[in-house]
Amino acid sequence: MARKKAKKSGKEWKSIKIPLSLYQTITAVASRENTTKYHVIASALAKTGKLSDEEFEELLAKNIMAVDRRVWYSFKLINGFAMFKQLAIVSNFPSLQRNKEIKEYVEKEKKKFLGTIEQVEKRLKVDLSDIRKIVEYISGDNSGTEVAKINDTVKRKVIEILTKVVS
Repeated sequence: MARKKAKKSGKEWKSIKIPLSLYQTITAVASRENTTKYHVIASALAKTGKLSDEEFEELLAKNIMAVDRRVWYSFKLINGFAMFKQLAIVSNFPSLQRNKEIKEYVEKEKKKFLGTIEQVEKRLKVDLSDIRKIVEYISGDNSGTEVAKINDTVKRKVIEILTKVVS
């Protein structure tokens, strides 16, 4: 079998024959996790202890840009959510409930946050429909239990975003 040299990395690449069903599984996982097929295989090997820590770290270093993107969009999502949640709560203070400018500002921030959600969904290929529903539901009179559930939903989605690269 002829050796192929990757132009960018200078690494030598080899092909292997695998059953079609396994190839389809690897392809599906790579697509779902927005990563490369060889990263799926290397990650699986690392999890079973067949890949050294140094080899896995080298592989992770190659994906640092993907990690950086995911951290940035997670940060953007958390910031947007925190801003919107606080505005929704403050806007329901009795002294501010009738203030038209406050209501308009909250709606503007809501639109902005929904735009951020859409951007993260498209760029990272994740489903944030749970958070979108929360944005429609959240108000200043949510109970402490409801707010905790809302925060947990956002936290779970951020964890999902971040772990797609490192798993």
